[in-house]
Amino acid sequence: MIDRWREVYEREYPHLLRAPLAIGRDPVEAEDAAQEAFVRAHQTGLDTIEKLPTWLLVVGVGALPEALPVEMREGSLGPRCR
Repeated sequence: MIDRWREVYEREYPHLLRAPLAIGRDPVEAEDAAQEAFVRAHQTGLDTIEKLPTWLLVVGVGALPEALPVEMREGSLGPRCR
């Protein structure tokens, strides 16, 4: 199983990293998002994910701070007071 994960990681990681990097422009956040996608893939299980490259891309982009609503981002002031 480790060999399968290594194969998937080596094949998909470079492709996965490009999208979050293009969107967020922050290499650290892009790497964090890509790693989060792989963590979630591991938790979900490779055998249950039908289109792995697409799944990783959606999860990775969704893990970017820019993908969160403004209220949930770190340093946000929260909902506006009236």
